[in-house]
Amino acid sequence: MRFHRSVLLLAGLLLCSLLSFAQSQITIPAGTPEDQALAAISKESDAEKKAAMLQEFVQKFASNPDAVAYGNWQLAQMALKAGDPAQALEYGAKALAAKPDVLDILTLQVEAAQQLKDSAKVADYAMRGGAIINGISRQPKPESVSAQDWKNQLAVQRAAAQPT
Repeated sequence: MRFHRSVLLLAGLLLCSLLSFAQSQITIPAGTPEDQALAAISKESDAEKKAAMLQEFVQKFASNPDAVAYGNWQLAQMALKAGDPAQALEYGAKALAAKPDVLDILTLQVEAAQQLKDSAKVADYAMRGGAIINGISRQPKPESVSAQDWKNQLAVQRAAAQPT
């Protein structure tokens, strides 16, 4: 089984070298209503209440892809921690629908799929993550940035993504 999974991952990484995607981040600007709601959610210690607040957060800010991705990603993490990888995959899929190129969400999806022993999903999420990591070097240089500064920025991005 491990050999099969390794072959799938290697094939995926080779395929990903042909693709180019850029990683995005989830950004919730300080002081926004979303930020204020997340501050209240973070103060809640009861897991059930926190989950309900996050679900309400996702619904309330449904027009904001960053908020939807973040809320569902947090729900996925909670589900995985509670021992429900199937539920984690569902929330993670919703997060990826809002922000498909966030490595942290893809990493969580791989972990949940591994717990479910779903090698097809493991390979899919790993390939998508590999495509994002390989795409870092292929990003176009902004005109306002010097060649050396851009090279340094890309090196920092690759180093940050490497553990993933």
